[in-house]
Amino acid sequence: MSHADCQILFEAAKTLVEKSGLAKYCGQDFIACDDEAAFRKYWEKQFHQEFGRYMAWVLFLVGAENLAKAACVCNCVVTVKSTPTLEKYVNSHFESLCKKRGYCGGDNEDKLIKGYKLLKKARNRDAHSYRKGKRSADFPDVKHTFVPALNILVTAMRDHDHPLQ
Repeated sequence: MSHADCQILFEAAKTLVEKSGLAKYCGQDFIACDDEAAFRKYWEKQFHQEFGRYMAWVLFLVGAENLAKAACVCNCVVTVKSTPTLEKYVNSHFESLCKKRGYCGGDNEDKLIKGYKLLKKARNRDAHSYRKGKRSADFPDVKHTFVPALNILVTAMRDHDHPLQ
């Protein structure tokens, strides 16, 4: 299998997630930013003093969506031309991915589904309106929920012999 299609999706995901300032890719896994004050300084300087946090979260969420597609394309769950929603990943595609990778019913499947359900909720909220300070309450979820879900997808790609960089 050629990994060209999933590689470009992975690169897009990695770039968006890293640009958000909420996590970075360190060669094997994503690592969450765990210093909220440093994150605040980053988005205020990088993006905008009032809307910067919102902009960072939008980048992070779209990056997470790209990573979901990259892992599913890599494991032949969806095609590169398909346009599944986060709802479809959570309710169908991740189950197929977990079956292929042997994660069904285990901790990895639970973390993946939980993480992306919460991501879906945040994505839907952000897509419809800006709400001042709303994302601050979600900051701890980056480390404890979102990044573990992203790393399960990275592992699923590696388990399918994808040479991630």
